[in-house]
Amino acid sequence: MSSPFDAAMAAADAVLNGVFGEGFLITPKTLGAEDDGDVDAAPRRDPRRSVISATLTFHEAPTEYFPAARGIARNSAQPMVGADIMLSVLAVDLTWQPRAGDLAYRKNTGLTYQVAKVQPDGAGRIWLPATLHRQR
Repeated sequence: MSSPFDAAMAAADAVLNGVFGEGFLITPKTLGAEDDGDVDAAPRRDPRRSVISATLTFHEAPTEYFPAARGIARNSAQPMVGADIMLSVLAVDLTWQPRAGDLAYRKNTGLTYQVAKVQPDGAGRIWLPATLHRQR
């Protein structure tokens, strides 16, 4: 039997997905070193995990940072602007947990993001810091 907290979290997650959720395709990738030991091989599709269609939330926050430069005081360095991209998904919506390097294709925009890290929050949601993926 679930607790009142679990019921409240499930209701909140349903609202989050309903308001902010978007359709994504998650494509599993594997490193060459995992398959055949070739550390220089390009990442390739992982045949042990299938492509998943899931609802994820997308958050992009602007970030100002200072480039590392030797001998330049931080207050006189030219600031640069970037973006922190964060995806999140309910763990129960997935048949397998994403790994760093997996790709998330955003159906609304046609952009693909590469998962940089996997951070389960202990409350049923998985946070995925990501970067924009460029085709080579």
